[in-house]
Amino acid sequence: MLTFCVGFQFVLQGKSKTSIVNIKKFHAYFFTKQQRASMSNIYINQKILQKLKEKERSIACLARQVGYDRDNLRKILKNNHGIHADLLFNVSIALEEDFFICYSQEFKERIKENEKRENQNK
Repeated sequence: MLTFCVGFQFVLQGKSKTSIVNIKKFHAYFFTKQQRASMSNIYINQKILQKLKEKERSIACLARQVGYDRDNLRKILKNNHGIHADLLFNVSIALEEDFFICYSQEFKERIKENEKRENQNK
């Protein structure tokens, strides 16, 4: 199955048909209920705060490096609602740590699980 995103819709190309679905339907199709629940287990904000502590750096220092207001960055890092990719990229550069790898590992595991599930359904 080939999948790609067009705006807020995903195009699913299978062997016999092509479907265009919205993000909610794609999310429900692509991830099992257990996988969707475990998505919240990746707390990237906590990992960033931990790395700051290890490097003995403050949020204010990081904010200057990534061009963010200190108070706004503090609010982003203190909640677990996620972080924008461009900010995560700049934080990764500033702290010399690839924070995307957390998502990459999770993605690879889920792809394997989905392929296994699809093979069982054939």
